[in-house]
Amino acid sequence: MATNNKIDNILKISAIIAILLIASAVFYYSVIFKSNEQKQLQAKQAEQQKATELKNLQNMQIKCKEAGEKLYNAEKAKGEELNDASYVYSPEYYYNQKRNICLYSRSSMMGFPEGAKRPAISITVTNVYTNETVLSFIQNIYEDENQLNKRRAEFDLQYKKLFSE
Repeated sequence: MATNNKIDNILKISAIIAILLIASAVFYYSVIFKSNEQKQLQAKQAEQQKATELKNLQNMQIKCKEAGEKLYNAEKAKGEELNDASYVYSPEYYYNQKRNICLYSRSSMMGFPEGAKRPAISITVTNVYTNETVLSFIQNIYEDENQLNKRRAEFDLQYKKLFSE
């Protein structure tokens, strides 16, 4: 009888150990393995989303440049048609992702009258889609040099911010 009791106890302990092993395997699979699997899936989805966002950004940059070039060519043609002495140069196009706007920047030389300290220059940044002026700078031909430099430095800061967001 004592032997049967020992065998029963060993069987009970073995059954408990087997149940614990099975429970541990189920726990590992359902919590740890599935959790890692889910993390990998989330990481893959995040990577795909970033790739999609990058592709969309690149598309917006291309469309912005095309729209800006179209505007530049129209301004250039209008100037030639009107036989305008001023001319547009240094066009730049930039899609500002933060503000969701397409920027077109150009400089215009408007002449260098006799007696002037410097040429008259205008720099204009326009939202291509609304034709709204976002930022502008006009170099006054008779303005004090220090005042001009201060205004130009302020303009350059705003310009760099717009063309880097």
